[in-house]
Amino acid sequence: MHLLQRLAKLTAPAVRRLAPAGCACPSLPLTLFDGTPRTYLLDDPAGCPGPHARHAAYHPRVHLAYLLARQGHEARWLAQFTDLPLAAAHRISRAATSAPSNHPSSPARATSPARR
Repeated sequence: MHLLQRLAKLTAPAVRRLAPAGCACPSLPLTLFDGTPRTYLLDDPAGCPGPHARHAAYHPRVHLAYLLARQGHEARWLAQFTDLPLAAAHRISRAATSAPSNHPSSPARATSPARR
């Protein structure tokens, strides 16, 4: 647990900034453990083009919660499993369900051939 908290502190921006125009990285303003609202990346920072670190922080639990919410897990379960505040889990869940289906983090949908 301490490693995750240390990683979050190291990657948290000192000043909250807006996403640059044209940034395709999904992010969400959340208030986590310290009570300070920050914008967090929902996806892996390696998958985001451009300077993502300037406008959003990366937290592994937020990323995990987003991936699990994309798979259909409920916010209450996400909060328990990832140890995130319930309000943050609800916002992540809403963002995951409203994300476009062609997003790189969305699960691949198997297309079955039409039966006659």
